[in-house]
Amino acid sequence: MDDYFPIEKRTTANSIYVFGAGLGGSFSILTPVIIGYLGWRLTFIVIGGIGVIIGVLCLLTIKEPERFRFYRGNSIKFVGNSAFIDN
Repeated sequence: MDDYFPIEKRTTANSIYVFGAGLGGSFSILTPVIIGYLGWRLTFIVIGGIGVIIGVLCLLTIKEPERFRFYRGNSIKFVGNSAFIDN
């Protein structure tokens, strides 16, 4: 989130992200209904296929952002694979 949104917009972005997780969980209640109509194997394929399609669309449309672009004024220290920002 830090690399995609400036600090003043992160709370909104995080809220939308968390809302999406809750919304997906609420749609999961429909799974038994779909299983009743299609059977568990076809339901597995349909829901998995939707996930694969969304994953491919995300890979094709969401670009990797420049790291730490909103922290240019601060010094960044790297220790191994971790980055620490001094304020």
